[in-house]
Amino acid sequence: MKRRLFTAGILALALAFLLVFSLASCVSLKDKEIDMRDQSVNVVDTVTVKFNSWQFFNIPASKRIKNNAYTKLKEAAREKHGIKADVVNIVIKGSWTPLEFIHIGIGAGLWGIGLGTGLAQDEPINIAVGGGGLASAFIIGNWQRITASGDIVLYED
Repeated sequence: MKRRLFTAGILALALAFLLVFSLASCVSLKDKEIDMRDQSVNVVDTVTVKFNSWQFFNIPASKRIKNNAYTKLKEAAREKHGIKADVVNIVIKGSWTPLEFIHIGIGAGLWGIGLGTGLAQDEPINIAVGGGGLASAFIIGNWQRITASGDIVLYED
């Protein structure tokens, strides 16, 4: 009985670790910063966009995130101010998204099934498989809600 409680405790601790690590791996980036000495730009407005991004192996793909943010910000800037609009001084921040419940739910579900069948049938291999499901959810990655904002500039011909 003590072994079962110990195993359940270890797996619960792993689930808590997954939750904490998913929250702690948030994105925070900057891109396309302009030099204050650059007088050829005219900052006219700011723009903000939001989108979701998957962090494979919990590692932010900063180049991909920066490209997506710039593309989406530039589209929004051009909708507001026309074809000559561009975006500079981009600030990118990641946060929790409800999509993370799917990711954590799959890991927790595999853990629960493995633990439940392992304890009911006294099969340690099922407990190990459940722990493996939880570990794979941790290893695979997490979702981030990306909020990107930047200054809209108008370039003269």
